[in-house]
Parts: sequence; C-alpha cells; structure tokens
Amino acid sequence: MYCDYADRGNQTAENILASLVKQLTQRNPSMLAYIQKLYEQCDQGKITPHLTRLTEVFRNVCTGYGRTYVVIDALDECDEKCRKSLLAQFDKFDHSVTKVFLTSRSHLTEMKRKFQGFPQIEIKAKESDIKEFVLSSIKESDNLSELTEDATQLEDEIVATITSKAGAMSVIFAVNVTKC
Repeated sequence: MYCDYADRGNQTAENILASLVKQLTQRNPSMLAYIQKLYEQCDQGKITPHLTRLTEVFRNVCTGYGRTYVVIDALDECDEKCRKSLLAQFDKFDHSVTKVFLTSRSHLTEMKRKFQGFPQIEIKAKESDIKEFVLSSIKESDNLSELTEDATQLEDEIVATITSKAGAMSVIFAVNVTKC
C-alpha cells in the first residue's frame, strides 16, 4: 500500500484496511466468504464497515495464508488521525501470522517512540545522487534546459537550492513492526 499526500481524503484507516483485504482475497478466492459475510452484515453494502470489523476480517483472511507480509509505504503522508487509527489496529494482528513493514520520513517522532524496541532503518539520499538527479531532470525537460542553456549560474542555483531543501526531506524511516 502506498500512501499519497494528494489522496488524503480517500486514505482513511478503514479504506487502507479494506484495500488490504481486497488484495488478499483477490489472491485467494476461498477467502471471499469473509467478504460476503461482511457485505451482508453491512446491509448489502449500504453501511460502511467499522474499523474493528475490517480488522477482524483482515485477521481472518491472513490466517488463510499462513504468513502475510504487509508493506505500507509513506505512512507519514496520511493524516494523524488515520495513522493513529491504523497503528492501533496493527496491535491487534497476530504477529506470528502477519508481518508489517512501514516506511515514513523521520519527522514523525510518534513512530520512533511507538516502535522503539523494533528494528529501524534510516535511509538517506547522498547529496551527489540528488545533484545528479536534478541535473538530469533539467536536461530532460525542454523548458528547463532551454531556460538554463546559456545561464550556468541559474542551473547551479537551481541544483544548489533543490539539493539543500531535499536533504532535509530525504530521510526515510523504516520500521519493521514485527520481529521476523
């Protein structure tokens, strides 16, 4: 699951869990009975299922696989309410069956605190990689390459500004929620 800042309205804890349930049941049609039961309990789809009910269905579906790996990328892109609700549901998973891997930028101290006893990996882009990416982006863009063609100082300024700003945002914080 990838969390996208531009899609915050659709990124609720309920929708994220529902998406995970959908992905798992598509891979194993024998699990559709759980979906059918949930559909019936929700008045043939007229009522949105509660988060605890979705968590229960997710846990039941996961047991049919023996072991399930869930990856949620860019959790920091979800709003705080969604993130907290989702993290609370992860505590209810059977961690011998479901392994969860989360990524987030490091500015979320709540994540660091919550998963203090679990493996955490910090990934940081090298300044040289960022510069190379920005330069290639300038060269590949007709508008930017035309703008900087005779203005090397402008190109240098663009590269320096983006590199310095990206350095603060390039840290990614990964948390393995369950010890494998």
